[in-house]
Amino acid sequence: MTELLNPGIVYFYGLLGTTLASAGAGMGQDQGVLGAETLVPAGVFISGITITGILVWRIASQKSKYDLDMYEMRSRLENLERKIEENDQKD
Repeated sequence: MTELLNPGIVYFYGLLGTTLASAGAGMGQDQGVLGAETLVPAGVFISGITITGILVWRIASQKSKYDLDMYEMRSRLENLERKIEENDQKD
């Protein structure tokens, strides 16, 4: 069975990613030409977007594995029910 992500980790990294993206966007306001003053806000913004993207990818990957596990369990259950019905009809 697929192990679930810890909700605390999801909360922490979700908050961290959105905070960094927001802070980077806010710090980059009123900056004209690309220079030393704009590289730090751009880096903070990009790291926030990256953290959020990785988190979303991990959650989607986990959901896919969970769906596959549920499909396999449902198939096993249906096979067992079919075998029980066949055994009942033989008796």
